[in-house]
Amino acid sequence: MIYEVRTYTLRTGAVAEFEDRFAKRKPLREKHSKLGAFWHTDFGPLNQVIHAWPYEDLQHRTAVRDAMAKDTALQQLPGGRDLIVEQQSDIMIPAPFIRHREFLRDADLHVRTGRPSGGAGGVGQGRSRP
Repeated sequence: MIYEVRTYTLRTGAVAEFEDRFAKRKPLREKHSKLGAFWHTDFGPLNQVIHAWPYEDLQHRTAVRDAMAKDTALQQLPGGRDLIVEQQSDIMIPAPFIRHREFLRDADLHVRTGRPSGGAGGVGQGRSRP
């Protein structure tokens, strides 16, 4: 299992628009592979969105990216390229003691509560999600 973690630095004030566009494209995008996590910054470097996509391996990632490029329905919806100032894409390999289901559960908890699981505060606490 690998994770592609994409960090987009957006134009000032563009996070909400990017998230709206992403939400509209998400069902079509997830026909190819499921989203692992999605965040936006609240402290630190502002105007950033970070999303993680789990893949079995690099070949799986390549196959998904190729299929998305050929998906005409997905291409019909506006993405966010015009909002992106800078993009970084990292391939991450989980430590042997992390299981995929735990990662997704903990990532979801962090997004919904603004707190990492097992903690009572921390980064993101100022903007909780329902």
